[in-house]
Amino acid sequence: MESAGHQARAVKFFSGMLIALAAAMALLGCEKPATPSPVSTLATPAAPAATNSTPVSGTVVRSVEPPPFQSRPLANLQTIKLWVGAHEVTTQLAMSPVEMATGMMHREKIDPEEAMLFPLPRPMQASFYNRNVHFDLGVAYVDSEGVIQEIITLKKEDETPRPSQSSRIQFVFEVAPDWFQRKGVGVGTEIRTPRGPLRQAFTFQ
Repeated sequence: MESAGHQARAVKFFSGMLIALAAAMALLGCEKPATPSPVSTLATPAAPAATNSTPVSGTVVRSVEPPPFQSRPLANLQTIKLWVGAHEVTTQLAMSPVEMATGMMHREKIDPEEAMLFPLPRPMQASFYNRNVHFDLGVAYVDSEGVIQEIITLKKEDETPRPSQSSRIQFVFEVAPDWFQRKGVGVGTEIRTPRGPLRQAFTFQ
């Protein structure tokens, strides 16, 4: 999430002045590189939707105007299997501009084990809020090495941006508000894929 005001509810990254949008992040194979493109970094949690692990390819990276968010919950998002510390988590991917702008919006609830990952095009200061999200969210700001740098709680419907302290954030990981406490996951925990470091699962351009 780069700079930008408070538009795309589900992708509020970076409070500054960058609004880079991703035209497509493709997950080439379950843990094969996916290509995230610059994405409008301004929104909040992405809402869990129907999951689809079918590999998708194709990645165009360009800067464009922030995409509109959907007026209904996202569906049929790709998923990736992650290890967050000792915990295996099937995680939805917010990859396209609209997905990143919509995130967790318009959902009735978040399930206890539901998760969503926002890969950012490059390390930056992230800033999320909770527009049109009807429940609290736990959010981890994660650096390019896959290490959790900060954990915050976003209150339902709260549109106040919550910028990260670090300017080295490249992933944002969203879960139920009590997930980190229940799992004993905190700052310093590494997020990986079954094949290795988190960053290697994506191709950044």
